[in-house]
Amino acid sequence: MPRSIEQLEKRLQIEQDALARADLFGNQIAQALYREGVARAQAALDAARRRAGEF
Repeated sequence: MPRSIEQLEKRLQIEQDALARADLFGNQIAQALYREGVARAQAALDAARRRAGEF
């Protein structure tokens, strides 16, 4: 089921916040995982925006 752009934006923000916390605490494993999560969330958001004609 496709997610709305708003849901995808929220997911991206959650991943970015988690990455910021991992950076703050210097947790390299968490940083790597959350960087991947940010990249996936950004890609999903970009794809949804392209489908919606925003790009």
